[in-house]
Amino acid sequence: MLSVTEAARQTGLSTRRVRALIAGGALRATKVGAAYAIDERDLDNFVRHERPAYIRALSPRIAWAAAALLDGVQPTWLRAEERSRLRSRLASAGTSRGTWQAWTARLAQTRMTFKASPAQVEAVMAASSTVRSGRSASNLVTDPLVGAVSAAVWTHTLDDVDHLRRTLGLLRSSAGNVTISVPPPFGLPALGADGRNAFRLVVAHDLLTENDPRTVYAGTALLAAITTTEGFKS
Repeated sequence: MLSVTEAARQTGLSTRRVRALIAGGALRATKVGAAYAIDERDLDNFVRHERPAYIRALSPRIAWAAAALLDGVQPTWLRAEERSRLRSRLASAGTSRGTWQAWTARLAQTRMTFKASPAQVEAVMAASSTVRSGRSASNLVTDPLVGAVSAAVWTHTLDDVDHLRRTLGLLRSSAGNVTISVPPPFGLPALGADGRNAFRLVVAHDLLTENDPRTVYAGTALLAAITTTEGFKS
């Protein structure tokens, strides 16, 4: 169970706003004496369903900095005081899936889908300009979901996407089996810690946006593993 203060920290809302949401019936809570206790599952459901109205997404540069810190990489694109504030925020963020999905909603500037053959899928994942994410990542905490018929990758720029499209003969399709995402252009030096996969928070975000239950389970497990680590707090 969470206090109002803990729920406020996890959602980025003020304690006054949390109490108002409880009073208005938008957020379930149990009265314990003079205080309120909030079940983590209720908070998670609230954030996932009400996020557009109440929870503000992190800016792309802050969201990517959070992803870097959680994988032990210094986000050099932030000022020292910004890094310090972000570490403090992450230290009290909790593990609510809904909160993290809300915060990372603006990771991508663009997502494109393409129709590709198995050989083209392999070529996309092997390209030097891409890192794997979602089901294609190999840094999952559960069994890898890598399949020969689909790919989810990130590149630095739209020019990288255009080069892949022209070189590999990829065809745009709303029901394509290759998804290529691009972050906003703020000078992000790296998309992941190991050069092969995107930062794990990015991988988890991409897993959680899919409808397949096994994929969502993998995203939930990965997110739990990331957000309970202590390394980034030092």
